[in-house]
Amino acid sequence: VATRLRGDYRTGKRLSMRRVVEYVASGYRRDKIWLRRTKPAKRAYQILVAVDDSRSMAASGADDAALTAVAALSLAWTHLDAGDLAVYAFGDDVRALHDFGDGPFHAEAARRAARRFRFDRPVTNAVALLETAIPTLRRARHAVAHRTATATGTNTQCLQLALVVSDGHFDSGSRAALRRLQRDAADDGVALVVLLLDQPGRNSLLEMKIVTFDQGQVQATPYLDNYPFPCYVLVNDVAHLPETLALALKQWFEFHNHSR
Repeated sequence: VATRLRGDYRTGKRLSMRRVVEYVASGYRRDKIWLRRTKPAKRAYQILVAVDDSRSMAASGADDAALTAVAALSLAWTHLDAGDLAVYAFGDDVRALHDFGDGPFHAEAARRAARRFRFDRPVTNAVALLETAIPTLRRARHAVAHRTATATGTNTQCLQLALVVSDGHFDSGSRAALRRLQRDAADDGVALVVLLLDQPGRNSLLEMKIVTFDQGQVQATPYLDNYPFPCYVLVNDVAHLPETLALALKQWFEFHNHSR
């Protein structure tokens, strides 16, 4: 039975999000934007999107851009029927606004999730986020494996991506814990990508320093040196966040498609 969607067609079963971006960029000329079922699928996809719910996001004007980008990505993901998606908010706590077991992320689900963001949290606890996200993704992966094994008697590879949207103001004292959790995620096969919404000027992450004391001497090192997340993207203009988010997702898909 042909179950995998692929190809570039003028008609088909589902829209290709990658081709839709090219369609718009070409002035609506490249209209081969549809996918058709061609061969059995051997992979399932799951994405967990976590948005920084701290007050610094609102102060920088990144809150609206983050919600717009996540809504666009989430609705496109669901429309394409690409896999499961969860949306989380994190600040001094971690909240599941739409979990993997909550069904499709349709328009009403997106509105419910958006209403629950506050952007008033005093701190950003990335350690708590990863301590929640990693076991959540593990349970979701096991659920997919059990479901497909029961339905088809075959094993399905589940590819998982965690997208973290934040202004990057994590407590420098937690970097050792964040590196350990980053390794735990990698060991679990989870791709972890952090989108850092930067502010130009003195508040830019590129200008920030971490001050430490070593044998009575003051040392100042750039904030992004030895950053605990090896895969991060610095977004200098929040207006570019939706495009950056779509590009990160596209590259993740292409990497796995080329690794077949």
